[in-house]
Amino acid sequence: MLAGCATTVITPPVPVQLVGYGRERVSIEVSDELVARALVVEADGQRVALISAELLWLERCQTETVRAQVAALCGLAPEALMVCCTHTHSGPDTLDWYDFAPVDQAWLATLLRQLAGCVWLASQRLRPVRAERVEGTLPVGINRRQRGDGGLFIGEDSAGVYDDSAVALRLVDEAGALYASVISAGTHPVAQGFEVPEVSADWPGVMCRMVERELGGTCLFINGACGDINPRDWGDRGPATMRRIGTQAGGAALELLSSPAAAADTGGAGVAAKLQPLRLPHQDHPYLQNLVHRRLTADDGMLTEVQALRIGPVGFVGLPGEVLTETGWAVQRATRLPGARIAGYANDYVGYLPLPHIYEAGGYEPQSTMLPPASVLEMVDVAVATADAVAPAEV
Repeated sequence: MLAGCATTVITPPVPVQLVGYGRERVSIEVSDELVARALVVEADGQRVALISAELLWLERCQTETVRAQVAALCGLAPEALMVCCTHTHSGPDTLDWYDFAPVDQAWLATLLRQLAGCVWLASQRLRPVRAERVEGTLPVGINRRQRGDGGLFIGEDSAGVYDDSAVALRLVDEAGALYASVISAGTHPVAQGFEVPEVSADWPGVMCRMVERELGGTCLFINGACGDINPRDWGDRGPATMRRIGTQAGGAALELLSSPAAAADTGGAGVAAKLQPLRLPHQDHPYLQNLVHRRLTADDGMLTEVQALRIGPVGFVGLPGEVLTETGWAVQRATRLPGARIAGYANDYVGYLPLPHIYEAGGYEPQSTMLPPASVLEMVDVAVATADAVAPAEV
């Protein structure tokens, strides 16, 4: 197995409208640089690629642009590239969310070209590696769907469902050094909060830089089923809280990546990818009406996709939105793909993805989606089938 990594800075020019909260937040300061990290892996003549970009979200047409540019640069098949966002709430908008702050289209075109170039650079750096899966926890989150006298609100529910499990793909070079890692866990990157208008990758940025500093290599973060999970004890939001939570996550990540391998690629797993388009019934979204209208007009319906990517003993199931904990379990526990993990915010954004009983319970998440319950169930079924399709033959 061969792997190559690259990192590129994608911090927008300031001033810039930050995205993630429904209010004006113009930043003139950069707390920490935003980066995109790319991993390209080849086995048995097949290549796949994964991008982790420190952005809130991207939409399908933007991912298609990146895939087309990557295909032109290095011949990678479009269905073999998964583009994930970490979902930082202190980065620039890419979807024209705000009427008062339209996206700079020249910057956006540059951003997409940077993402493609990052994959190309990674493809030029291929070297022999051994792929291993390690398992543990990254316990920095808590269920945020708290019930009060007025109903459900975003708070902290210690009794609510929360999956603190973490899985990492560990790629070790011929000298035994860590060449690359991909950490999969699920907690919203909102620790910096909305009161501090500074560009930041939030706590995952702190964690990844800590891993790279202490263990070496390139560390990609794939945010999983975090749609109903916020950081624990994040009430005093700001840079200090963000650094504290990021350092806690970094410590857990160091322990995770230092754990004995739960599984390894012994030559039979290799890599695989499958992309499955979906055209789904839709519903109105409370604050992304312009985006929904644009998509319905362009695609004659709500066209999105799910994707499965297998790299040795780890599989990533890409879903195009904010996956709630139980939705993630519905996919991960049903597929026969070993080491399957949800990759949220992958390739597209259609809002929150709750199961039907969450719609019935109410609250912010089931209100903030472009899909009705039946569409989410269809997406879950298709995701399981897509993940099964890339499982090794012997599984």
